[in-house]
Amino acid sequence: MKAGGWRRAGTMYRAGDAWETLAVELPGGFRNHRTTVVWTRRLLDPAGFLAPSVYERAEQMLEQLSAGQLEKWRAEKDRSLRQLYRNLFAAVVAPEVSVEARRAAYELMISDPEDALPEAYNNLLVLYLDALADLDRASAFLPIALENAPRNPLIYYNAACLLARTGDVEQAIEMLGRAKDGGALTPSLVEKAAANPDFASICDDQRFGAVLGEKD
Repeated sequence: MKAGGWRRAGTMYRAGDAWETLAVELPGGFRNHRTTVVWTRRLLDPAGFLAPSVYERAEQMLEQLSAGQLEKWRAEKDRSLRQLYRNLFAAVVAPEVSVEARRAAYELMISDPEDALPEAYNNLLVLYLDALADLDRASAFLPIALENAPRNPLIYYNAACLLARTGDVEQAIEMLGRAKDGGALTPSLVEKAAANPDFASICDDQRFGAVLGEKD
């Protein structure tokens, strides 16, 4: 076994056909069994060991949210967990999906950083910040989002929103600058930022206007 665990559990054969069993398809998600200690603990918890895998949970969630996206997924040539997440992401952004269902989907999409969907980190941060209005949860999640999706410039914009609301002026302006450097501050977003109540604590700071490109 390679250090760090298997990507695949192996190849299985029946009647001349072969197929691969992905790690995530095994009970409980095989990545949870990488170390003897964790594996032994799960054996002592049969319910946890035999719980649906991440793969199965994502399929079940997709089936509940969108039959169309489920059929599209079943027709995909790429049947990886990442592609399954992309179909789930397309389904969960529909306006009729409840906040709770959206939260559960995003949290599932980032449950294993190796297969996590980068866009889900940003959307989950926004959901904690706005839809749930849970600043404590958003603040706790922010370092995770920044670490795992550093190339998504919108992460920095939404981080600035959060930090401005919690009174961290210096960090808020720094994050807004990083969002600008990453190309997130399109003209439409600059217009929204100028009127965004999240920035009430920094809107009079000259640096805020400078980042937005406002003229005196």
